[in-house]
Amino acid sequence: LKMLPSVHYEKGMQCSDCHTKNNILGKEKAKDCLECHTYNKDIIVPDFTGYSKEEAQEILQSLGIKGEFQGEGTVIVGQNVEFGEIVKDGDTINFTLGKL
Repeated sequence: LKMLPSVHYEKGMQCSDCHTKNNILGKEKAKDCLECHTYNKDIIVPDFTGYSKEEAQEILQSLGIKGEFQGEGTVIVGQNVEFGEIVKDGDTINFTLGKL
């Protein structure tokens, strides 16, 4: 998972350098995504490429945004809002499912 801007990005790191996937998905105690990945109440869109629909839904819920999924496949291969763009609470991102 990549997110901009963040404490990690500013230091040339990725979230996974500090957090496990279970931290990010909320299965283990860690900072809430919104603590690091919001700016003035705007939400910075992560790159969901390679994540399953279920994993993406958990992250979307933690960020306060929605997702709609289309296509056949087990992982996300595309999204209509690009990585690093700004969205607001309650906005929806459209995802394409496929195979990597």
